[in-house]
Amino acid sequence: MFPVQKLAQRAQLHARTLHTTRPTARDLVGPLHPITNLRPILYSDIPASPASRALTAGASTSKTHPYSLSEFSHDEPARHTDIELQWRLHRVQTELFHHDFWLDSNTRFAAGTETVLSCLPAKASVADREAALSEFYKQWVTQEKDRMHMYTTAWRRRNFAGVMLGARVEWSRFAGRCRNAVTPDWIRSRRRK
Repeated sequence: MFPVQKLAQRAQLHARTLHTTRPTARDLVGPLHPITNLRPILYSDIPASPASRALTAGASTSKTHPYSLSEFSHDEPARHTDIELQWRLHRVQTELFHHDFWLDSNTRFAAGTETVLSCLPAKASVADREAALSEFYKQWVTQEKDRMHMYTTAWRRRNFAGVMLGARVEWSRFAGRCRNAVTPDWIRSRRRK
């Protein structure tokens, strides 16, 4: 078999295994978005149901669980604590905030560029086009300065909040491991009942 055929088979295999409905053990990075030029992250720990998409889109979340948790098996430890769920949703909401900002900004920038170029005569020289685009870009940066500052401030706040939530998650995991290390097995087995 030729090396090119092996590469083609390997590419087909990867294309088949990279599917958003297939559960994975790791987060995956998707292809570039054509407008924002951002690569979306496909989180392995966020369910892909329509309800979870509504939650991650900013809908209000309930603090109570809709089902009785005692109905479910306790063989495996609880998958997500409240703080873990909050952290996971915060990650996705922050990424959506980032994506929405750049989608809007890049769409408006492309429309402005097209408007500037359409106002030039058909036989405009390259230097004239570059001068017009340079002037447009200068105006764009001035016009967007406050909006970009507000976005950057919000982005930093969201990132800091995400780091703090992540630290709380890791601390609770560490505390749980310490608790399990010092708790005798017979007490742990009684708690599950």
